Amino acid sequence: MRQIFKLFGLVAFFSLFLSFNANADSDILGKWIPEERDAVYEFYQCGEAICAKVFSLKEPIDPETGKPKLDKINENESLRTRPILGMQFLDGLKKKGKGKWGDGTVYNGRDGKTYTALMKLKNGRLEVRGYVGMPMLGKSTFFTRD
Repeated sequence: MRQIFKLFGLVAFFSLFLSFNANADSDILGKWIPEERDAVYEFYQCGEAICAKVFSLKEPIDPETGKPKLDKINENESLRTRPILGMQFLDGLKKKGKGKWGDGTVYNGRDGKTYTALMKLKNGRLEVRGYVGMPMLGKSTFFTRD
């Protein structure tokens, strides 16, 4: 009988732990606006990680072509014809602690490069930091809720 109670307690503990982690991630899910206020990004669960995509653009049409903006400066030439609207720019961020995620990548559409990424949520403000090598050598973008 004691083993049944121990097993039940263990199952309850892990269920509560998993539920807590899922709720912690839900704090960042949804739409966020960067400081530049030129777009809206949607952060969503992708498997066990967090990803994000371009949800809307302030100026979605390329004035030169009259067509939707494309990822023209991507380092990978085969990706230069993909539309920016709907493009995933953040991939694979995994929970590292309360309000912290890491081990992911972020694509910077302003320079066409992909960087290692970490993310922090503090006081309702989301920081996404892209870097090469060490985080202190990187650059952050800050987001607020839409």
